[in-house]
Amino acid sequence: MKKIFISIACVFSVLMLCSCEDQLTTHDATKVDSSTFTTSAAGLNQVLTATYKAFLMGAGESQTGASYQGVSGFLMYYDMMGSDVTVNEWYGASPEPIYEFKPSRREAASGASNIWSKMYNIINMSNIIIDAAPEASGTDSEKNTLVGQAKAMRAFAYFHLLMNYQQTYAIAKDKRGVILRLHPDDEPDMGFSTVGQCYDQVVEDLKDAETKLSGFNRAEKWEVDASVAAGMLARVYQVMGNWSGAFAEAKKVYDKYGTLMSKEQWCSGMDHLMEDGCAELVWGVKYPNLTNVSS
Repeated sequence: MKKIFISIACVFSVLMLCSCEDQLTTHDATKVDSSTFTTSAAGLNQVLTATYKAFLMGAGESQTGASYQGVSGFLMYYDMMGSDVTVNEWYGASPEPIYEFKPSRREAASGASNIWSKMYNIINMSNIIIDAAPEASGTDSEKNTLVGQAKAMRAFAYFHLLMNYQQTYAIAKDKRGVILRLHPDDEPDMGFSTVGQCYDQVVEDLKDAETKLSGFNRAEKWEVDASVAAGMLARVYQVMGNWSGAFAEAKKVYDKYGTLMSKEQWCSGMDHLMEDGCAELVWGVKYPNLTNVSS
């Protein structure tokens, strides 16, 4: 009887080990199969949220790197950079190298690579949405809204890459531009496209974004809608020297947002334009204390 009991106990132990082996794995619990997000409009909307996070706010950075974060960071550093910029070196971690013309902006390991990697992160996530949407479950309206926003963000990213890494369109349209990745599974060793080819894609994306977002009524001011896409395209046309195109796209925006802010709103320092419902505010994101982007 004792031997039988020991045998049964051993068999039970082996079965338990086999059962545990089936249940316990060493896979990273934070990694989820991509098909979880790419087979439905609801899943792709989560990818879109992550894309907006990178687009508007960037990822966690040091104080210095925060100056490159999101749309607000990029638009600010274009206007602020100059040889006469001075910043307190002891402001936490100093952001001044980004606003001064320093060697780090010409080094692939520093400032120059920062812009490149951030824009391609937005492009890669946008490509996932654009490629997966046609076969994903969901209504045509839902998928058009997803693709329209993704194409606008992809176009914006390529536009800023071109503005940073090559001379302007008028003198460089036949020169080397950037790497035109339009699909998430593009070969890693793709070559460069010309500036002209890249701008053609930017224009095509923004036109398509306007079309797909024509029926989209956004819930938040930070979302890209048809008017925001038109404003982006007006800016691109301006850089390309297409003045009639720039005027036509800007007029679309002005016709909808042409009411000027009140004297009170102007004098308030413009800190509460979103809460006050400013009629001429086309696109904006609010950074409250809990979600502020560092510097």
